[in-house]
Amino acid sequence: PPKQTVHDFIRDTLKGHSFRGVSHVYQMLARLMPNKFPSGELANKRALKKALKKCDFDILHVTGPHPVFDTWHSVVGERPILVTIYDLIPEIINGNKRVANCRKKLLNDAAHIISISEKTKMDVMRLYRVPKEKISVIYLGYLKQEGDVPVEQPIPYPYILFVGRRGGYKNFPFFVKASAAFEDDRPYSLLHRWIFYCRRDGTF
Repeated sequence: PPKQTVHDFIRDTLKGHSFRGVSHVYQMLARLMPNKFPSGELANKRALKKALKKCDFDILHVTGPHPVFDTWHSVVGERPILVTIYDLIPEIINGNKRVANCRKKLLNDAAHIISISEKTKMDVMRLYRVPKEKISVIYLGYLKQEGDVPVEQPIPYPYILFVGRRGGYKNFPFFVKASAAFEDDRPYSLLHRWIFYCRRDGTF
């Protein structure tokens, strides 16, 4: 089954015609006729189960608490599950109960857990009562460059490079407001006028 079921619904059933609110129509059809119009989550579960059956693997490495992994037990069998956790922001900051429930199942199924920091390890132990012996801290690495790497300054003015997404927990609106607080007579007054950000695809 396709992953992007709404797009297939527009292409196959509506013959390419779309309209505002089409996703809500599809969600209603998915609730009434799930076999004919599977929800995106159900379609992903089916696709994942099918893909896992085709794969010859020894360890399943999971990096996120996505609900599609409810299909583990019937496919993974006795093979170990390794989990890497970067942070618990959805649970701590947003109080996301759905993520918390998925994460709890995941950590219970995991043979071992990798945390990228001691702080994240402590959060996992505190929130999910995971014994410390089950968690290893492995810091994120980088590729060391030999010699000096020449870097050209993009503009001849002071600037701030903001890397990453600009919404939600990245605090971009707060960052902009804080930067605007610089007074014009301070040596860093130009900082808030030049903000660059790097998108995920690597372009500026």
